[in-house]
Amino acid sequence: MNNYPKKNSMKITVEINGESFNCTNEMPLSFLLEYLDFNTSMIIVEYNSTILHKEAIDSVRLNNKDKLEIITIVGGG
Repeated sequence: MNNYPKKNSMKITVEINGESFNCTNEMPLSFLLEYLDFNTSMIIVEYNSTILHKEAIDSVRLNNKDKLEIITIVGGG
C-alpha cells in the first residue's frame, strides 16, 4: 500500500455502504479503496450522492461524515 502523510492526522468516520468506517481525514479515496481491496476498474463509486468518474477518485480526500456507496460490477450472462 502507498504511504501518505500521517502527521497531525485527525480521525474521522465515513459511511461505506451504510456501515461506519474510521480513518484519517488525510486519506485519499483511492487509498481507502485499495485498503479495502476493491478493483477500481470494476466498481462504481457514489460519493456524497454524486457518481464519481474514475479519474476523480485520485483527487478526492475524505472528510468526516462523507457517505460512499461502492457498487461492484459483475459480468455474466
